[in-house]
Amino acid sequence: MSARKSVALFAECKWKNSGVGADVYHNLKRKSEMFPFNETFLYVLTKIRPSVELLRLEHEHGLVKCFSLQEMINELDKSPEQ
Repeated sequence: MSARKSVALFAECKWKNSGVGADVYHNLKRKSEMFPFNETFLYVLTKIRPSVELLRLEHEHGLVKCFSLQEMINELDKSPEQ
């Protein structure tokens, strides 16, 4: 969790070789609701691609942002060299 004033970012990391489902989102959301922030951002970081249900929550509803390990590596590869 990272917080600034009335805004917080909550993240869950799942480094396992099996699918990560919508239950991870629901659990993260439940945990985030324990804190009195006006605005929250939810992220799920996974070793492999998240389940279809979790991706649906991300793309259709905008409730959570998901990043797989490969997506994070791809983003780092785009970074300009120093």
